[in-house]
Amino acid sequence: MACGGADPCTVSGGSYLVHTPSGWDGKAALPVLMFFHGYRQSAADFLDDAGMRGLADERGVLLVGPQGAEQTWSFPGAPSRARDDLAFVQTVLDDLVARFPVDRSRIIASGFSQGAAMVWGLACHAGARFVAFLPVAGDFWEPLPSSCPSGPASIWHIHGTSDTTFPMSGRSVGLYYRQGRLEDGWALWQRTDQCSATPERASDLAGMACHFWTPAQCGGGRALTLCLHPGGHDFEAAWLRPALIWAMGLARH
Repeated sequence: MACGGADPCTVSGGSYLVHTPSGWDGKAALPVLMFFHGYRQSAADFLDDAGMRGLADERGVLLVGPQGAEQTWSFPGAPSRARDDLAFVQTVLDDLVARFPVDRSRIIASGFSQGAAMVWGLACHAGARFVAFLPVAGDFWEPLPSSCPSGPASIWHIHGTSDTTFPMSGRSVGLYYRQGRLEDGWALWQRTDQCSATPERASDLAGMACHFWTPAQCGGGRALTLCLHPGGHDFEAAWLRPALIWAMGLARH
């Protein structure tokens, strides 16, 4: 059954939405930006966003929005156990490449809030099919993993310094769960990627203060970027533009 636009693609365990870039000839292989929505949100919330669609059209990427079970995501450390989302992502990818001509060397994961935490979990535990990860306003839940089975990963992380929903300092959620400190999670990625303690350079980009660890500084051959803005728990598609351009220039190892 055909799917696209408002019609979801159905797979075992769930569904996902797709937006094909304007001007696509229907044949050329497409890079993929897979975006994970936030808690109590939906795939349609982001695929219907004019900024996200405009970014996908501009860069010529297939925008893919998996739908979270019970409007959230389940991964190691997450409060939800509604579905094995690490396995679900692999099912979505298998279905996606069967339906569309996908450039398998340029599959990129992004997400907001709990969707960003899903991206961190995916990068750590099941990231082999992705070239890069672009999370916004969410990171590991505690306990943080002691190591990442997927190995080094290229990550461009965006966070608001005034975020109180998923604060950089972490916070308790209910009696049993705690969002992790961004500093601790980032230190794990520096160790995993074998990066130096200090970034190569810092610069202002899209209204954010960004710090860059290049492949020359990271023995794992990957790169890390940490971009901070003064706002709260927010998302702007414009923040993703430089990250997406960077990710599309990478080659999957």
